[in-house]
Amino acid sequence: MVFHLHQTFNIVFCEYAKGGMIYEAMHIFDQMRQQGLSPNVVNYGALIDALCKLGRVDEAMLRCNQMINEGVTPNIIVFTSLVYGLCTVDKWEKADELFSEMLNQGIYPNATFFNTIMRNLCNEGRVMEAQSLVDLMVRLGVRPDVISYNTLIDGYCLAGRMEEAMKLLDVMVSAGLEPDVVAYNTLLHGYCRAGRIYDAFRLFRQMLSNAVTPGVATYNTILHGLFQYGRFSEAKELYLNMIKSGMQLDIYTCNIMLNGLCKNNFLDDAFEMFQSLCSMDSQLDIITFNIMIDALLKSGRKEDAMGMLTAISAHGLVPDVVTYRLVTENLIKEGLLEEFDNLFLAMEKSGCTPNSGMLNAIIRRLLDRGEIMRAGVYLSKIDEKNFSLEASTTSLLLSVFSREEYRHHAKSLPEKFHFLWVLINEHYFK
Repeated sequence: MVFHLHQTFNIVFCEYAKGGMIYEAMHIFDQMRQQGLSPNVVNYGALIDALCKLGRVDEAMLRCNQMINEGVTPNIIVFTSLVYGLCTVDKWEKADELFSEMLNQGIYPNATFFNTIMRNLCNEGRVMEAQSLVDLMVRLGVRPDVISYNTLIDGYCLAGRMEEAMKLLDVMVSAGLEPDVVAYNTLLHGYCRAGRIYDAFRLFRQMLSNAVTPGVATYNTILHGLFQYGRFSEAKELYLNMIKSGMQLDIYTCNIMLNGLCKNNFLDDAFEMFQSLCSMDSQLDIITFNIMIDALLKSGRKEDAMGMLTAISAHGLVPDVVTYRLVTENLIKEGLLEEFDNLFLAMEKSGCTPNSGMLNAIIRRLLDRGEIMRAGVYLSKIDEKNFSLEASTTSLLLSVFSREEYRHHAKSLPEKFHFLWVLINEHYFK
């Protein structure tokens, strides 16, 4: 009975702690004691982790001391949370003391221990704290491994600090480590994201000269970067080289290539490539179809686009909200409103739920065509789903309903949007 009660408290307590609901977690903590149950290392660990993530590191340290006084020995998970917390508040001396405490208890932190903390820091944009942690590793005699440096490289790339990221390649070599494909891919992605395509190509050549074999993910990164910054001929050449080398292309490669062709007005080439993929029974995804449908609609090839919409199910796929948004917006633009209504109804019946972006876009398209009553129907859907109006939608509504011929329609807006009616009246009668 006591075991099951303790287990129940554990489940509830850990859920509150993981969710950052610290006051609720504390309440459960107190209730456990009132029931004669002693918190264990799991309970303390969850509470300490939650406090550290909320920046309440001093409280977390007090809880750690409390658990030790109660005879509960901290484990590696507790120490990981505390070190992470101390790093985030720049308490490096305390972190040093904590490592001494770990060693006294026979817990020897390894590279994996530090890498876990570094990953969390880098994901939060705290790359300098992660760098300081590597320095601390070295002082403690723990040798950073390839994963340590890759994590730090990623942190610098995420922060847009490419020079510091690049220097780490030399640091790795000096430490007797060989930079791997992950390190190069991370740097390539960082350069492409920053628009530094020349630097990406230079690094790519360095990668090859260092006998690091690029994988399909490497090529995809370069290919996407080239298309993104208008280097079409080089992108096409790289793609052909991928094929000649016998590399197994994945769906991401195909989607990047199709999107690049479409964006550079080579729709016929993209359509031919798409048909070739279909004839080879390639595993397409809904993104593939969305790319093609979007391009076909923009070029005025509505019949081909609708044919592709119909063909989606034949490939074992279902249209997503992006697919429906592309087609519905085009139908409104072309004035095919009954066809639009029918497609929207079919979408809802299929179980695909429109999101806020789609409904806002539909309303704007309808307002642009002067379809005020129809726009009101979709405003009601935004109200039903408790979505918000985007700034551009609100601006357009105010503009339309400020016109004398449409002003009376503002009265029929859903209650949630009555503030628009007030704003219109204030503007009109001031």
